[in-house]
Amino acid sequence: MTVSALMLARPDGKLGPNLKPSTADCSNAQEEAQKLAEEIRRNPANAMSAMAQVKCGIVPMPTPGANGAPPQLMVRGMGQPISNLVSLVTQFTGRQVVDKTGLTGNYDFELELPLDMEILRRVAGQAGINLPAGPAPNAPQYDGPAMTRSSASDSGSSWTHRSPQFRCS
Repeated sequence: MTVSALMLARPDGKLGPNLKPSTADCSNAQEEAQKLAEEIRRNPANAMSAMAQVKCGIVPMPTPGANGAPPQLMVRGMGQPISNLVSLVTQFTGRQVVDKTGLTGNYDFELELPLDMEILRRVAGQAGINLPAGPAPNAPQYDGPAMTRSSASDSGSSWTHRSPQFRCS
């Protein structure tokens, strides 16, 4: 089995602009997540607006592609331990990923990924949102990398994969 590692990209330990220690108070995060799920079930048309207000948690935010590029999936994490980022990277890459960052505490992060409907369904399902199966109507096909190089370098972390090794930074 192939195993990848999430590691700091810089030897000085400095983080990139898309990964920051969190200052969010997430003491009632479970209650807030329940309220968000209920609000989305009651009013699905306002789901994006409701998710944009989340202060603690992980929120998928589809965004249009710029200049004819395919749509992107922005995933924001607020007040999350690195273990949750590792879980996301595992889902998005389809590989087992282990944490080799040495970071402790909670962090805010943003990842930008090509919009893949299967990944979007998995992430939405974790938030209690059921998206219909099958291809999205008029969604462009994307055959690029599972994660963009810029998102890895912006987070100040890198992924290494044992045999062969690769680094996104």
